Amino acid sequence: MLSRSHSAGAAGFSKSSTPTDNLFADVPLKRQPTWTQKTQSSKHEMSINICARLKPLLSAEEKETVTGDSLRIVDLNDSVRDGVFRVGTASEDGTIKISQKIPGYQGVILPDSDQAAAYTQVVPKLLYTFLNGNNCTLFVYGQTGSGKTHTLFGPPCCFTSGALSCGPAIVPESWGMFPRCAFDLLSVLRADGPSAVLNVSVVEIYLNICYDLLNEKKVVPVAGFGKGCKSTSQSLESFMNVNRRKGGKWICPFKDGKWNTEGLGMDRGYEASGQRVEQIRSMDDILRIAATIDASRSAKSHNLNERSSRSHCVITLTVGGSGQGQQQLSSAKFLLVDLAGSERIAKSGVTGEREAEAKNVNTSLSALGRCIQSLGRREKFVPFRDSVLTMLMKQSLGGNCFTSVVVTVCEDPAQIQETVSSLSFGRTCSLVKNKADSSANVIADRGKEVRRLQEALAGVNVELGRLEREGKAGGLNMAHNKATRDMFVDNKQRLDEHSKQLRAVKMSIADMRAAGKDEAGCAEWVQAVKKRDYAARVVNVQKGILIRMMMSGLFLQPTKGYLYRLAEKRRLVASLAQLGEEVDGDGDADALTMGDLFLDFIP
Repeated sequence: MLSRSHSAGAAGFSKSSTPTDNLFADVPLKRQPTWTQKTQSSKHEMSINICARLKPLLSAEEKETVTGDSLRIVDLNDSVRDGVFRVGTASEDGTIKISQKIPGYQGVILPDSDQAAAYTQVVPKLLYTFLNGNNCTLFVYGQTGSGKTHTLFGPPCCFTSGALSCGPAIVPESWGMFPRCAFDLLSVLRADGPSAVLNVSVVEIYLNICYDLLNEKKVVPVAGFGKGCKSTSQSLESFMNVNRRKGGKWICPFKDGKWNTEGLGMDRGYEASGQRVEQIRSMDDILRIAATIDASRSAKSHNLNERSSRSHCVITLTVGGSGQGQQQLSSAKFLLVDLAGSERIAKSGVTGEREAEAKNVNTSLSALGRCIQSLGRREKFVPFRDSVLTMLMKQSLGGNCFTSVVVTVCEDPAQIQETVSSLSFGRTCSLVKNKADSSANVIADRGKEVRRLQEALAGVNVELGRLEREGKAGGLNMAHNKATRDMFVDNKQRLDEHSKQLRAVKMSIADMRAAGKDEAGCAEWVQAVKKRDYAARVVNVQKGILIRMMMSGLFLQPTKGYLYRLAEKRRLVASLAQLGEEVDGDGDADALTMGDLFLDFIP
């Protein structure tokens, strides 16, 4: 329970839910354009900004459990000058006995604060920094069921077709930080004219493998991942971007204090490569992308959370355009990361597949904690390559980035150990020092950069053509008879059709749930659930048929080298698109792999 002796105004919070016109009231929006003739070099060393959000007790039954002398509470100093959380016990007469003090916090979002107030407290300053050419990251951490996804996206079923009924210029009250952030960025960029575009890509990290949520959950390679990484997957290297010399020797991505660009042609470091990049042009695009994330992301229910995310979600926002003839562009990125919740299996009660998911989530969060502890102690070696999550967040932790963390905790005294652990994680994050330098993101000469990307793309196309001629692109095995090959193609088309139907019925179910029609007595609801279950069974059967055909040798798997170059082509096409250059050919070409079929497959 939260001590109410301080007011929201004293903590510097705005409770106003008026839409985004006043969200930047405290932040000057006089920014240099994304493209400028000359960008001043500004290097800053700063700590990660930490804020906590307290989830209230939702039900009357839960509130009845918070009485008694043994009640543990979370308390914040009245003026929040020292940013210290005080955790202890409270008696029925209101006397508080403090047992722990956890410093390092710059603010708190109170339980009665709405989504607009939470957004105003954390995001606008990051937006201003991002629009002036700096990398920014916002990630949400906490135990399962503490409100991370609610904070970043919103409550379940808030991205329905009726969400924009109030108009395209008003953000729904229930929407979280990501859609609000995208809307405000879009509003500011419109002042730069049609040449300025907002780009988005979304990946999820499920069982330590990266998937593209905007491209039917295709596997996405991660540059530099492969050697010496702690993973239970024996064939994980086949999904990842591992650079090797012609003789097969592994190329270390980090050498002599700098990123080793051998075999890459540029300074890339750890990043996902080849995920689909889409443009955001309106509120309809924001709604569509957020709904796609909500429908595609892996989630299950357990004792502590009705819809628990079983994967980490990483959203990347970038600003691109033609530059209107100017010479400089910024390659700055804004990452929004919704971490899966840590959980104690004894409390969540998960078994089987859900237990394996929980263990994998806890393992990746432990890897994140080790990296943050190493950075806080200023150690020379930081184990970023222990997991895909830490690799993708390397720049956000100790690198060229402005980073903010929202730690979500619960008022429930039964979760006091998890609350203290989450708050302690935030304290450790506050010890990490980032070194931001906006000049490092400047593209000095747009024309030169376009030519470099076009030359790289031409080289990749040549390599892809050679591999296809050598039969390394995979595909149907022509040694089998035509009738069998046609059968495979027919089953693949059926899988695509039923997968599309499954996504559509999931969207309709979300609309019905938002309209309050999710009752067992509602005939429309019952019919929709039956359609969803039937479509899911058919998709699973079709996947099983295709997997068996693949194992029989009817369909040949593409080689690792071909998949890597295909991902590299998609990345180069997306980079050129961000610079306003159209590319002939299919930048979204995909190769069917057995790993794609095994995702969500139930034998």
